[in-house]
Amino acid sequence: MIQADQQVLEAAAGWLRAGCGVHLVTVLQTWGSSPRPAGSLWALAQDGVRDGISVGSVSGGCLEDELRSHLHERGPLPQPEVLRYGVTAAEAQRFGLPCGGRVELLAESLLDPEPLEQILATLAARGRIARRVVFIYGPPRDARAT
Repeated sequence: MIQADQQVLEAAAGWLRAGCGVHLVTVLQTWGSSPRPAGSLWALAQDGVRDGISVGSVSGGCLEDELRSHLHERGPLPQPEVLRYGVTAAEAQRFGLPCGGRVELLAESLLDPEPLEQILATLAARGRIARRVVFIYGPPRDARAT
């Protein structure tokens, strides 16, 4: 795991321990030129005090403001959402994605620090991790932003 992504998990776990909700966004896939690889993380605090504070990056700054606005408007997500950006040339240009790049993201709301703490403990012990997100209510909701 990249150290920057580990720092995202540490910050998110700290916010959760302090009673703050967190949106965690993960890069699932990219096509074409992309500033951040699959697996990159970005966390956004959501508690009225820390709202808007974030750590990490999923696009090198191209999408984070759009994501912040989208997630603030949506509030806590009842289930994870798949977000797609750059599907059209106009959208790629609007968001400043490089060279026609496209990106698929997973956005999820976190309330419990325990899963992140388990991941961090495994990483500290130099263990391997695999993380699975289960969509309880059917397939992931495609919330492609436009």
